[in-house]
Parts: sequence; structure tokens; C-alpha cells
Amino acid sequence: MPFFSFSITTPANTAKKDAQKTQIDLCPGVIHLVRIRIPPGSAGLLHCVVNHHLHQIAPSNADEDFHGDNDPIEYREWYELEGQDTQLLVVTWNEDDTYDHEILVQFGVLPAEVLLPYAVATAQQSIVDDLKGIWKEILTPGE
Repeated sequence: MPFFSFSITTPANTAKKDAQKTQIDLCPGVIHLVRIRIPPGSAGLLHCVVNHHLHQIAPSNADEDFHGDNDPIEYREWYELEGQDTQLLVVTWNEDDTYDHEILVQFGVLPAEVLLPYAVATAQQSIVDDLKGIWKEILTPGE
């Protein structure tokens, strides 16, 4: 299972308009796991977004960024990288006027044919869980 990890240090006083851009290379497949680790001490002053070409893929909402202090961010994803188009751009800026800050960016990548059965099984389980909740409410209303 390919798992990629990148440690990126952004100098103090790096404004958003002058953001640091770090190109990272993954492999073809589906990004199924994203981990962003913001170590303690950055006090929300270190910011990060991940782009694929001109499209921001992490976080999903283009007006926001990852930031925090000693905050582990981890989530499931389904973003396909095809052929040789496997480069991402990690954009960071650091509003701290004194200290450089490091961020750890990690990606799990697997072939779609490996992940597809898992995705189908997860969706089916979600449907079953929803139906159980509906039936419970029907059989035991108001409890």
C-alpha cells in the first residue's frame, strides 16, 4: 500500500500572497486517506491547502485552509490520480513573525480496483444502518 509523507517547513513572515509552493509526487491511483499534522506551537498561524493543478482538493471548500495548533486532521477521500498526472501542490503560508513552522502532509494511495469493493460495502452498510434506525423508530415510536 503506497503511503506518502511530506514534511514541509514554512519560514516566518510568509504572507498568503507570497505563499510557499511545494510540489509533491504521488503515484497513480485513488487518494483514499489524507492526514495533515500541525505540530504544537503554530498557534493557528501556519496555513495549508493542497491543489491538483489549479483546483484546490484539500480542504474541499476553496475559501478555507487547514490551520490549528497540535491538531491532527485525518479523513477518508476518493480522489483519483490517473496516468502520469500525479503531482500535487502543497501551498503553505506562515503568519508568525518569529518562528518557522513545520507541517506534515500524508496521503494513502491505492488502485481503484482495490478500493471499489470497500466503497460498495461501506455504502451498503450505511444503507442497512439507516434502515435499522427507521425500523426501530417505526416499531418503538417516542422512546
